[in-house]
Amino acid sequence: MPASTPQAGPSKTSKPGPSSSNSASSRQRDAHTKQRIKTNALKRKNQDEELDQLELKVQAFVSYWDNSHNKHSTEISDAHVDLEFTPCKDPSTLIETFDQLPLSTRTLRGLRSSHFTTPTPIQRTSIPHSLLYKDVLGSARTGSGKTLAFLIPLLERLYRERWGPMDGLGAIVLSPTRELAIQTFNALRSIGGHHTFSAGLVIGGKSLKDEQDRLSRMNILIATPGRLLQHLDSTVGLDPSGVKCLVLDEADRLLDLGFLPTLKAIIQHITPGGQTTPSNAGRQTLLFSATQSPNLIQLAKLSLNDPVTVDVDSHLTGKDGQGSGAGGQVHMPAGLEQYYAVVPLERKLDALWGFVKSHLKMKGVVFVSCCKQVSRKEIW
Repeated sequence: MPASTPQAGPSKTSKPGPSSSNSASSRQRDAHTKQRIKTNALKRKNQDEELDQLELKVQAFVSYWDNSHNKHSTEISDAHVDLEFTPCKDPSTLIETFDQLPLSTRTLRGLRSSHFTTPTPIQRTSIPHSLLYKDVLGSARTGSGKTLAFLIPLLERLYRERWGPMDGLGAIVLSPTRELAIQTFNALRSIGGHHTFSAGLVIGGKSLKDEQDRLSRMNILIATPGRLLQHLDSTVGLDPSGVKCLVLDEADRLLDLGFLPTLKAIIQHITPGGQTTPSNAGRQTLLFSATQSPNLIQLAKLSLNDPVTVDVDSHLTGKDGQGSGAGGQVHMPAGLEQYYAVVPLERKLDALWGFVKSHLKMKGVVFVSCCKQVSRKEIW
């Protein structure tokens, strides 16, 4: 009987088991994690190097600012050249571009992308003092650029402090009206888009709880006084004692609207008992207004510590200087022409309508005394 030869059957390919698949995924995750850690470490290293370079620029700027008439000014100027930084020639010289200030590259990129290259008088005279962490009492007419005069130092202060998401609330900006707060918030988003700070807008009109859920994640808060005080009194976990920069924008309007008691209460929250503690030591306050009045001086004494007074109309800077805006005087632009007409009360609307119809190709704003007059159909 012939011997049978065993037939070779079809070969079976072994499939990877679950353990092999999990192992490959684990190795891929580990590689991704290591790459992310390496990338973050490189980012932190670059940021640390930039901050160290920025501190050198600030120190050189301080030296030049304080000793511009000193015999060592040549050495200081050379230090600036080494840092690729061109300062103003002396403290009274107006700075021509933002690049002449010791600002971070992130802020400068934000300014350029927003098409801000040349500072206005209030900006070029107040920002140098603010960058040195001094309290500032600034006076300039409406529309002079006060918003950037405090937003730029605010961003730089937190950036130089290495402020992060876990550090909580670092800056507060108080505005008298919702509209102005929204305008300030939009300006902050415009020039601060290259920074990593979280910013919030608290002006009311929304559920208090919706705002409370977001406040704990905010580094910069722009608010109206009444709504902010409501949160300070009722929101658990909102601790303003570590705030590094407090801004009072349009302070004269804040007082005109009766916010003085509210502002005192807010300052009391930020500085409990009026005492300096390790958490609020070094807090900087920037107060800007269009006019100066006795109540404003009272508010300045309450919130400011040895401030530098900046009045762009008289170019006066000093601790006790009184600019031409003191006493509540209003500065009018040199090119502004003013006219008025005296008409009987019953002819007032006719005169207004005639003026509007005769200037249809010109832009204009009509101010009335109350909301009802704005909505009255018979006017138009």
